[in-house]
Amino acid sequence: MNPLEFWLNKLETRLQSLVEGTADRLLPSRNLAREERLAGESPEHTAPLEVEPAAIIPEQPLPPAAFLVVDGVRTFPLEQPVISIGRDPGNDLVIPDPRVSRQHAQLRAVNGRFVVFDLDSTGGISLNGQPILNHSLSSGDVISLAGVPLVYGQESPSGAEHTQELVI
Repeated sequence: MNPLEFWLNKLETRLQSLVEGTADRLLPSRNLAREERLAGESPEHTAPLEVEPAAIIPEQPLPPAAFLVVDGVRTFPLEQPVISIGRDPGNDLVIPDPRVSRQHAQLRAVNGRFVVFDLDSTGGISLNGQPILNHSLSSGDVISLAGVPLVYGQESPSGAEHTQELVI
């Protein structure tokens, strides 16, 4: 065995032990021998399986009366906790522009606010002119999907006096 093969074998052994150690720490402990034996048994010898109920994830509150302005004229109400946006007809908001990816972005309600996420789109997303991967939204934000603008808006929370100077 030449020195290169020796070092490659040594490196392979070291990497394999690191990977196996990582998997052991990350996976729940299991009795594989018992599972293999049980898998081979006939149905008469099996016991009922007790399963804990899945944790219920509380539904996130939606921002009050949130919406997107599309094409400067069309209003799209944001009435679900997750909104998919893209060119594909299966999206909640379909934007038939060739610059927009089939699955371009997603809006998710998080703690009473919408957050925009780039879904690894080709053209990317910018928020108020700055490229982003994800960002929480505020009323008046301009989301650009590969150059296609969407304006985010929402009703101010009750009791909040919020005004903004309009510069023309």
